[in-house]
Amino acid sequence: MNGRYPPPPQGGYGPPNHHPHQGFVPPPGPGFPMPVPPKKRRRGLKITLAIVLVGVLGFVGTAVVRGWMSPPARGGVSGDIGSGSVTDPIRYAVNIPAREPRKYPEDLPGVAPGTELSEQQLGGVDPRTLLWVTLKRQARQPVTDSVNRWYQSIDEYEKSYPAAHSVIRSAIDWRTREFTRDDAKINADDTLDTYLIFRCVGSSSGPAREGTYHQASSGDREATWKVVENPPASNCPDRMKPGKLVANNRVTDGLAPYGLSPQETDKFLSYLDQVPDLIQVTRPEAVSGKDGKKYVRLDVTLVPQPDGMNDRKGTAFLNAAFAQTGKSPFDHPYSINIGVYQGFKKRYFLDPVTLLPAYAVSLSTPRLDLGGAPVTTGPQPEIAYSLDQYSWPETIDPDAKRTEGGPPGLPHHAWPFDRITLH
Repeated sequence: MNGRYPPPPQGGYGPPNHHPHQGFVPPPGPGFPMPVPPKKRRRGLKITLAIVLVGVLGFVGTAVVRGWMSPPARGGVSGDIGSGSVTDPIRYAVNIPAREPRKYPEDLPGVAPGTELSEQQLGGVDPRTLLWVTLKRQARQPVTDSVNRWYQSIDEYEKSYPAAHSVIRSAIDWRTREFTRDDAKINADDTLDTYLIFRCVGSSSGPAREGTYHQASSGDREATWKVVENPPASNCPDRMKPGKLVANNRVTDGLAPYGLSPQETDKFLSYLDQVPDLIQVTRPEAVSGKDGKKYVRLDVTLVPQPDGMNDRKGTAFLNAAFAQTGKSPFDHPYSINIGVYQGFKKRYFLDPVTLLPAYAVSLSTPRLDLGGAPVTTGPQPEIAYSLDQYSWPETIDPDAKRTEGGPPGLPHHAWPFDRITLH
C-alpha cells in the first residue's frame, strides 16, 4: 500500500461506516479495513449482510409487536394502524396515524415562478412554506446528482474540513433507475483527489459494472482502469434494488424524497406537517458565498417526538411519512443515513431562482428520552456532520458512466463558505 488512499472496503464500495439503514447504524470502526483475500472478502460480506438483516428484521419485528400491544392512536383518519400494509406507520416504529393529505404549493405565494426571490420578498416568506416548496420541487426532479462528504465525528469535521476521507457522488435518473456512484476523497485544498476512485454504474433492472481508477504516481505506473462486470463480492450490483439497504446508502440527503409525483409528495409532507414540533424551520436569510453568488439560507431541525409507543423517535417519522405514498422507503429507495431515534439540524443554501438547494450542511443529534432530554445511557449514536453539494441536470452526464480513459469527472468544486458550525 502507498498510504495515500485507503484500500477498498470489504463487501463492496464505500467506507464501511456508510451503512444507510434507517434504524441500523453500526458503531464507528477504526477506519477502512485492510485488504483480505477474495474468499475471505466474500465470507466477510455474507457475515456483514447477515448482521444487517438481523438488525433490520429485529427492528421492524419489534416495532410491529409493540404497535399491536399499544392502544390505537386517536385523532387521525388512517385505518392502517396495525394493518401491516406498506402505509402502516407501525411498520416504521411509530404509532401515529396519517390524516387526509393536503395539497402543498410548488410556488411561493406572491413570487412568480422563474424569478429571483428578492431580499424584500424574503421578509414576508413563511419559513415552513418555503421548506415545503423546496422539498416538493426536489421530489419531482428527474435526475439528482450530489456530492456528499461525511465525517465520522464532530472532531473529525472540525480538524479536517474541507478535506474529507469519505466522499460519495450519487447520480440517479429516477425515471429509468439508472445510476452512477463514485467513492472518492477530497484534499485539504478542497480539490478532488483522483489518485484512487471507485465507480459503480448500472440500473435497477440491469447489470452493473464496477470500475477502479488508479492514477499514475511519480512515474511508478500508468494510470489504469480495472473493470469488473457484476462483481460478486460487492454491493455495487445491488444499488437501486428493492430492500438492499446497505447498497442504497446516500441516495438522498436524509430529508428530501426523490422520484415522487406532486400528489405523492403531498402525502409525504402531510404526515410530517401533522406531527407537532417535529419539523422546525427558522426565518430564511439572504447570504452571499465566496463564489460571488447569492443564496437563501434556510435552517431546518428535526426534533424527536413521542412516537405513540412510550418512546421518542426522530427520523422514523420520515420513513412513516414516505410510506404514505404507497411505496416502501426501503424499496424505492429513500435513505435517511442515521438512526431512527435521532434527529438532525440541516442548513440549506437555496438557489434564489429555482429554490432548489445548492449546498447543505447537516448535523445528526442524539436520541431523546420521553422528557425531551438527551439519552446518556447505553450505546450512543454517531453525532456527525454531513455536507451535500447538489446538481439538478436533465440527464446523467455520459462522462459519469465512463470506466475507461482518464480520471473520473465528479461535479465537485470548492465550497463557497467557511466551515459551518451548527448549534
